[in-house]
Amino acid sequence: MTDILEVTAQGRHALDIYLEKDMEMLCWFSDELGELSSQDETGILRAVRHSESSDSDFICVDLDTGTAYTPLLQTGWQMESPYLENFKAAGDSGVREPFLDGYTGVWTIGSYIRFTFADGVQGLVQKTQPLAELAERFSLSFYNDTGFSYVVNSGGDILIRSLHHNSNRTFQNLFDIIDLQGNDAKEVDSFHTALQNGSRGVAEFHYQDEYYVFCYVPLERAPGWYVVSIVPSRVIMEQAD
Repeated sequence: MTDILEVTAQGRHALDIYLEKDMEMLCWFSDELGELSSQDETGILRAVRHSESSDSDFICVDLDTGTAYTPLLQTGWQMESPYLENFKAAGDSGVREPFLDGYTGVWTIGSYIRFTFADGVQGLVQKTQPLAELAERFSLSFYNDTGFSYVVNSGGDILIRSLHHNSNRTFQNLFDIIDLQGNDAKEVDSFHTALQNGSRGVAEFHYQDEYYVFCYVPLERAPGWYVVSIVPSRVIMEQAD
């Protein structure tokens, strides 16, 4: 159990480091944008193009006017109301839960940070990446590929789905999977409370006709997110024997 918990923690640490680097890049980028006037379209577009990288996309949004800038366009464009409201509702900084990009049609994950232009106008810059790429990079496997992992939020919603063959592709929430397997309601509630409280630990539930150990470790860079590893109990016992 301790070994699995440790490997899960290592996987969580790798994802935390990745998210931390994203935030450091955004801090640097927002400082650069903060030296420009919100009216300086040429300067903003130059900065956005300079930030472009091969594995991600950047967008800068003027929260007052709804004007958005990306490396893909030669001018700013007016963001539609539903998308603009999502940006306005965001906090000072953080990681957005996976969302369907309305322009690319791809499930996406993004880090963001608010800043202030030189003329006092509020702005937000976001770095996004296709969810599938992140899932491929941070999917964990255990004991000769018999175990796998998810990234979930404190309510059990599956945010990053493992590419493992045992990973359930139908359910959207971890507790929907557990509840349908005839598990004790008190144990399920205890697991749910642990996720709500930001705890780290181990639980055992019936899943896919056998018992599995669920190891859960909270992320530091994305509060309320967890890496949850799921490993067959029989495999753990075989290793222990």
